[in-house]
Amino acid sequence: MWQSADSRSKIPEPVPHTALQQFPDTPAPRGRGAHGFCQTRCVTAIRALDIPVVDVGGMPLHPLVVHAAVVLIPLAALGGLLMASAGSRSKRYGPLIATVAVVAALAAFVSAASGDVLRDELGLRNQQHFEYGEWLPWLALAQAVAITLLFILDRQTGGKRNPMSLIVMIATVLLAVASIGLTVVTGHTGAELVWG
Repeated sequence: MWQSADSRSKIPEPVPHTALQQFPDTPAPRGRGAHGFCQTRCVTAIRALDIPVVDVGGMPLHPLVVHAAVVLIPLAALGGLLMASAGSRSKRYGPLIATVAVVAALAAFVSAASGDVLRDELGLRNQQHFEYGEWLPWLALAQAVAITLLFILDRQTGGKRNPMSLIVMIATVLLAVASIGLTVVTGHTGAELVWG
């Protein structure tokens, strides 16, 4: 899963970023788990397509897109809590909140993929930020699915909660709380990694 220097030789060398600190090498990675496999495939596909994930106008993409995820994931979570509070609110605001949740999940996946590329470029290994950053897109995706399902169920029942919508409502609340918490922890560890 980890690419050797020989396998990366076909990829053009990135331009060094003067705005980024060089961090001391850390111990070798422990393993990435099942979610890391999908993450690695995403990064490999981005590199193969020559999508500019490393640089946008000389600036690394990760710090640019990560702010969209940091804002939109908790915003979608708060919207999910609003939807969970009443079926009528879910019916009324559901389309907007579901759209924000889907865009937040997409931003989280782009942030994670661009963060993987930046991590490889800087030679960073085995940091908590990367572990959290691999889980956050999947949690954001689960949140988007739960919010969308809650909207669909509340729309079908006219805003009245049935047993199925109650189960989805509880899942939405739990995912909202978890996604806010993981977003804060991921952002905090990323800030510590950059700013010390």
